[in-house]
Amino acid sequence: MYLYLTLYLLFNLFINDIEFLNSKTLLYADDMKIYRIITSSADNLLLQENLNRFNNCCTQNNL
Repeated sequence: MYLYLTLYLLFNLFINDIEFLNSKTLLYADDMKIYRIITSSADNLLLQENLNRFNNCCTQNNL
C-alpha cells in the first residue's frame, strides 16, 4: 500500500510539472489526456510530436 501511494505521488508531481507540451491536457487522478483540435495536417503533426515527447519523457523517467 505504501509503495502504491509513493508511486502515485511521484507520478502526480511529474505530470503536474509538464510544461513542454503545445497541446492541451486534462488530468484526473493518475490519468492524463493530451488533446488538440485538428484543423490541418500541421495540427496533426504537432499533436504527434507532443505524444512522442511525452512518451520519451516517461521512458527516460521510468514511468
